[in-house]
Amino acid sequence: MEGLTRGISRRAPRSNPVMADREAAGYCASWRVLDSRHFHLPQRRRRCWIWGLLHANSKDVAEQFLPATLQSQVHHEPVTLDSLLVDEPYDQGRGLNDREQAVVDKIVHHKFEDIDFSERDWVIDVSKSIMRASLCPDVCPCLVPRTRLNRVNAGQFLGPLQVLGLQGIWTRDCPRLENFALTKPRLLRDIAGNAFTSTVAQAVILSCLVHFSRSTGEGAS
Repeated sequence: MEGLTRGISRRAPRSNPVMADREAAGYCASWRVLDSRHFHLPQRRRRCWIWGLLHANSKDVAEQFLPATLQSQVHHEPVTLDSLLVDEPYDQGRGLNDREQAVVDKIVHHKFEDIDFSERDWVIDVSKSIMRASLCPDVCPCLVPRTRLNRVNAGQFLGPLQVLGLQGIWTRDCPRLENFALTKPRLLRDIAGNAFTSTVAQAVILSCLVHFSRSTGEGAS
């Protein structure tokens, strides 16, 4: 959940009402804020993950075992963009237009003028305005539909298959994506921006069905 991370540093984070609802329904629940860049994907995607177990003796599992298991999977050495994207082509379409060039100039040459850009791999989403664009070292910004990611030092735009790779979706697993990238590259890049949405929605629906079937005594169909 994205919105819950905004109050997470406060004494009463936004996750508290959600947690109270889970506990009132009989679940042993807990939460953690996780970022995909710490789990082998060089993308800045910070989300609040909440889980609940419908067993009276599951408190230790929910509050200690699961968080400890997640922490053990954290990848402390950064995964480089080069190592992840080496097998997929860059976008060979148009270069920066005037508006996008203005975004790069403003962000790179003014907002971060004291940074030595040659030492890091910098990525900026030039689809955003100057006020909203962010510059990320060694990882890409959070992917959304219509994202247009520019690697500043390389002077290259990430292609649709590379953007999908940043979501953990590869042509080796889905070979037909290569043809789709040739015929509908823009649509494929937009789909990549929403790649996590369908997975999360399915998980929520499945959880609701399981909870409903248990609370009513009826089997989920």
